Amino acid sequence: MSEQVQQFLQQATQAIQDGNAYQAQQLIDQAIALDPANADAFVLRGIVLSQSGNPEGATAAFRQAIALNPQSAKAHYNFGTHQYQLGLRREALMSAEEALRLDPAHASARELVERIRMEVGGVGAMAPPQPRQEVPTNPYEANPNYYRPGYDTPPNVHSLAFVERLGSNWVTIGWVLAGLIILLTIIQWAQQGPILIEFFQAMQDNDQAKVQRLSNEMGFGGMTALSLILSLAGMVLNVGGLTWNIMDIADRRGNWLWIVPYVLCCCCGFQGFGLLLYILMGRKP
Repeated sequence: MSEQVQQFLQQATQAIQDGNAYQAQQLIDQAIALDPANADAFVLRGIVLSQSGNPEGATAAFRQAIALNPQSAKAHYNFGTHQYQLGLRREALMSAEEALRLDPAHASARELVERIRMEVGGVGAMAPPQPRQEVPTNPYEANPNYYRPGYDTPPNVHSLAFVERLGSNWVTIGWVLAGLIILLTIIQWAQQGPILIEFFQAMQDNDQAKVQRLSNEMGFGGMTALSLILSLAGMVLNVGGLTWNIMDIADRRGNWLWIVPYVLCCCCGFQGFGLLLYILMGRKP
């Protein structure tokens, strides 16, 4: 998939989330014009057409997506959800089960399978065919869970092509940065800790001469070569950690308030823990 097609699909996905079906359709058409064999583009087209009240067009788009990529769990899942909205439970169950077979970890497909089986009265049995239900003008309004993971939704959709190209390596970089910053902080604490204890003790004893001497030792002029190297490395890593944090939030369209814990941790000398906190908690959907 070319980068331009990828950008069109990302923008179309965001347009769908924003409720702008017309803009999404325009972007999808551009993507298909550049890459007519792109199954993801037809999945998105199916979603937009279903959202716009065109179930026949949506069905054709989903079938085209599956024809182009029979191994796409997202295509089978979204088609199954579309069929479910149309009251075609038997067909929807088959599509959802195929999505689950292709991707056993697909939680939304599993939920759809279980829901349909409960509605038809058993795990293995199918109820007698039900009368076709009236198709809602907007299937998304009838079931707000229609648009779910299976076609990626933010924050799974990337905003920064650079981050997307790195894939899972991007998260690995974040972990490495957090680990290095924490390790460096521990080393600096071990090196400066005894001096700090002695400094505060001298302040408590009001020993001004000792306070001045220790202040000089802790200052830039009293640094050893190792201390200077560690300080410079710490500055570089902290800037790198902050940059990674900002880029990740921008890429995932996350909450910018997660910058605050990082900055506060930096001010308190716990630099790496701010980044670690964001990776563990701030990146959750």
